[in-house]
Amino acid sequence: MILGISGLPQDDLDTISRQVQPFIGGFKNAKVLVYGGTGFVGSWLIGGLLNANLQFSLNLEISIVTRDASKAIDKFGPICKQINYIECDLGVSEPRMNQIADYVFLGSTPTRASTGSSNFEAVVRAAGNAANHASKVKSKIFEKPFILHLSSGAIYGKQSMDMIYRSETDPVLRSSSDSYIKSKLLIDEILKEAHFLDQINFKSPRLFAFAGPLITLNEHFAVGNFINDAMSGHEIQIKGNPNTVRSYMYPTDLICILLKLIQSPSKGDVNIGSDEPVRMADLAAKISDVASSVGIRMSNPGDVPSNYVPSIKNLREEIWPSPFVTLDLALEKWIYWLSTKDLSSSKS
Repeated sequence: MILGISGLPQDDLDTISRQVQPFIGGFKNAKVLVYGGTGFVGSWLIGGLLNANLQFSLNLEISIVTRDASKAIDKFGPICKQINYIECDLGVSEPRMNQIADYVFLGSTPTRASTGSSNFEAVVRAAGNAANHASKVKSKIFEKPFILHLSSGAIYGKQSMDMIYRSETDPVLRSSSDSYIKSKLLIDEILKEAHFLDQINFKSPRLFAFAGPLITLNEHFAVGNFINDAMSGHEIQIKGNPNTVRSYMYPTDLICILLKLIQSPSKGDVNIGSDEPVRMADLAAKISDVASSVGIRMSNPGDVPSNYVPSIKNLREEIWPSPFVTLDLALEKWIYWLSTKDLSSSKS
């Protein structure tokens, strides 16, 4: 396997370039600002943009807000000179400088303990600082910048097991004690105010669950935990109810959708994720087959099951009608990628 930017599969980066070619010209000579550029989504997004920049001579300028510029430079390697690194711990303060950007991707809310998700006050403060800073961005090309807040399906609240798909028209929570959900709601409030004042254009797609390279293997993501068990030669441990239902989108589809959506905002709210549901028992079996695992063990089969699968009606009708990478292929590609790397390096 040939690895490209951020250590991602080069064939995946080329797939993104091929699929976005009809509309990527909208990024020509654009300035792009990414909050959370070294996380899962940010790394894929920047990898996809930089690969397209090389293939289509877009003359992109990319800036990343990051708490650790040296770590970010190490991550992006020799192409780092094409990126402007804005070092700032958003959990402490806003970046001091005013920023020029035409397209802004706001996705810096921590989701893992290793990146600070357990610190409630810092998570909410980081969200507010990022949104406040983004709302003051000025565009070079457009009258006002286009901001895509990478929100989450979690803001709908708990999804009933009787509800096969979470509708894009469902109301979101008005308040929450969960720091991640509270942060997403706060960002929306700040951006809505800036939009009302005619300072920005913005959209907040609700992202669901994903499966592919750069998903961590030792946090709270079941699919990552299953793969970690299998590739470490252990039984795959299902810690909750095996009838819990999830769905997973491969990152190439996610990035293509984000690059299209920020240029062509939908009329209604948009969920981003796969609508191919899978039970945890079946997911574990798929991973066991691909990774030649020694078996499956259920730790707490009596736990209350949960459901987290989106309806993507608006996404399909307005943004992205193309077929997605299937879950089976996503798992095969991900496991093959991991097999070419040191497994321990994929856990952080």
